[in-house]
Amino acid sequence: MAQSVQPGDINTQTGTNMKDLSVDPPCGVRDPKETVLLAVTCDTFQFGQEDTNNDRNEWTNTPAAAAKQFHREWFQGNGNRKNAPLEYNP
Repeated sequence: MAQSVQPGDINTQTGTNMKDLSVDPPCGVRDPKETVLLAVTCDTFQFGQEDTNNDRNEWTNTPAAAAKQFHREWFQGNGNRKNAPLEYNP
């Protein structure tokens, strides 16, 4: 059964090999239900010959009363996280 997420700000970061992918914006703090467009680009590579299974965008809830400033530490340790896999169009 899917876990429910408590209301609050949501943080995102790319959770993959940064030399292959770049994301704009690379990370940030979003309001609940806020829509954001992420531009994902990558270096040229031989699709199918490199493992892309772990390429993803990761989000987590912020601590209570956190400022609207991104802190990478929020992704370290235990916590509720969601991974959104990246899909390629070869």
